[in-house]
Amino acid sequence: MDKIEQEKLLKSLKEEEKTILVELNELARKNPKAEGDFNVPFIDEGNSLDENAREITEFERTKVIVDNLEKRSKDIRASIEKLEKGTYGQCEKCSIKIDTERLKVVPAARFCISCAKIYSHEV
Repeated sequence: MDKIEQEKLLKSLKEEEKTILVELNELARKNPKAEGDFNVPFIDEGNSLDENAREITEFERTKVIVDNLEKRSKDIRASIEKLEKGTYGQCEKCSIKIDTERLKVVPAARFCISCAKIYSHEV
């Protein structure tokens, strides 16, 4: 990956990170004790069983979304660090170079395809 592609990627990753942070701030509150961690508020709107079931379902749904956004944000920050250090595109497990086409599709990829199949659900 040449310098121009890396600069485009860095810009794209930073824009995606901003978008994710906007979404996180809409769905949850920042945890002041842990950077990058967000807490989903539980909204108690009523006392009936139906209302309670709806509240729990909504809380759980939002929690899953927030957890996924937090993970994505963490992966993006790690990719930005790697780009800045010059280690971007190297598999974290086997250390081989991750295919450029894979990085175009999954810019925050931590593993090559082979390792991703073994170690994660990232494929």
